[in-house]
Amino acid sequence: MRERIATVIIMVVLLACINASAIEVNPPILEIEGESGDFVLQSIEIYNDRDTETVVNITVAGISNYYLPKSTYVLKPYERKTITIGFTISGSANGFITYEYNGEVLTQIVSINAEKNVIIFPQNPKAGTSIAIITTSDEKANGFLFVSETGRQYPVILSGMPITFVNISKDDYGSAMIVLIWEDKEVTYHYINITKAKETEEKKLAIDFGGDKTIKYGSTRIITLKYGDEPVDGSFIIVKPDGSQILKDANALGQITVTFNQAGQWTFIANYKDATVSDAVTVKKGSISVSVPDKVYVGEEIEIEVSEDKGNFTIVTPKDEYIDGEFRHGVIKFTPDEAGEYEITINCEGAEETDTFRAYHEPKIVLKKGFLEVYPSEIKSGETYDVYVVDANTGEVIDGVQYISVVHEGVQEYITLVNGVGKFTPKSGYYTFSISRDDKNFIDAYSTYITVYGSGGGGIKGSTIIIIVAIIVILLVLAYLYKKGIISFPSKPPTLER
Repeated sequence: MRERIATVIIMVVLLACINASAIEVNPPILEIEGESGDFVLQSIEIYNDRDTETVVNITVAGISNYYLPKSTYVLKPYERKTITIGFTISGSANGFITYEYNGEVLTQIVSINAEKNVIIFPQNPKAGTSIAIITTSDEKANGFLFVSETGRQYPVILSGMPITFVNISKDDYGSAMIVLIWEDKEVTYHYINITKAKETEEKKLAIDFGGDKTIKYGSTRIITLKYGDEPVDGSFIIVKPDGSQILKDANALGQITVTFNQAGQWTFIANYKDATVSDAVTVKKGSISVSVPDKVYVGEEIEIEVSEDKGNFTIVTPKDEYIDGEFRHGVIKFTPDEAGEYEITINCEGAEETDTFRAYHEPKIVLKKGFLEVYPSEIKSGETYDVYVVDANTGEVIDGVQYISVVHEGVQEYITLVNGVGKFTPKSGYYTFSISRDDKNFIDAYSTYITVYGSGGGGIKGSTIIIIVAIIVILLVLAYLYKKGIISFPSKPPTLER
């Protein structure tokens, strides 16, 4: 308590040091009280004490569990607004809410005082049995159980788990006190009464789980409380793996029904008259199978098959971005937009499975002349072309390719790429282009071929030469026959008589 008073005094001093500002916030200190696990809503009034419009940005520091539906407000001149902020109490804490506007910052102090809720079960334990000490607070505590009649002391530690057990001696009896010292220095006291053990007693209280103590997730069991061999109508406290608790009373047959809907350890504490017993079972998650296609390419939609019909999934991209979604009918449709390794986590009603897959670039070689793409049938011997390696699905240049293997008439050469571009001047003949698989840059293997024909740009084809030669020969023959007088040519064109 002294520490909390000192903290509040320091806060008040800090507030006194804040200069008068354009924004007023009321109340200046938020004092919140409640038990751990409570959700508390608080109303805050913001007032703009200026004749100009002001934008206020709100942030919370030092408090981890809070709900702020809106972090930016616009206040008109002299306008008042009431905002609501919620806090989930998980322990005592101090923090700040800051209001930033026009380069200035106004601070509001938050003080959370969490009440410690401790359950002692049973309140009147029997000597030689176990006592369960349960708390709903997230804070850790250390202390002891002191038995006044016998003077015995037992250590009590609440660390990590919200429950601990103390086994008391069969010789203990009378009033006892449990003292707990918490992380925030608060001290709590709790009192119980221990009943003497009966030396003639032979029967023992036991929990029958109706089968193996390793239980399948989602299954339902009938659990029986027995005193010796006889079922008894006692009561149970059930502590789930997440720390939440259930109180159940057994029926006349000593039975309760439990559905195991959380994976992990379930603790059962049962009480019948002066007898107490505790036991635990382990709930295992079901197995989920995830099937990803063998080949996954950037920009190409894939279908990931899941053995469960529906559930949730999270995909972590190579850039550590998270993609969340739901699936139905056992299929997740996904299109990777970058090359690299992906991680997918499937969650189906508590059962979880994680798998990884890689998305590769699907390469394609493109030849260009200037800005225009040249098709293989248009490639000519002696011409120079720009060579690009692009992704077949996105059309973007793949920077990770450094060279292309080229085989021409049994001779292998390489086209080196600089900034994703290379040069290619072919001869006539058959060419094979290939790119090796690159697991470092996530580029798949690729192979293609082209046939380059003789140059058609400005040269004379063989058929054209033959025609020209034939014409020259015909002209020479005609000239020879004319010279010998064998043939003659008319001096003027003939006329038709009417």
